Amino acid sequence: MPQYDWVGSFGNTCTRVTDSVGGITGSYGFVIEPPVLPDPVAPIARQTAPADLPDDALIFLPGNRYGKSNRPTTTVS
Repeated sequence: MPQYDWVGSFGNTCTRVTDSVGGITGSYGFVIEPPVLPDPVAPIARQTAPADLPDDALIFLPGNRYGKSNRPTTTVS
């Protein structure tokens, strides 16, 4: 079965598999080992308006399963 690895836009290694007619069944497993210490906190961090962000930050703004950026932030009644 043809397959190859490539690196996604976030630096993750991905594997592309091309299936022949008939389908395949696949599975995977992994172990998550959280770091011993929590992530550092930046108390001086502040919000920035989207218009003030640099262009190279825009790739992080589209909606995804972690942040629903396509939902309205205000409600009209």
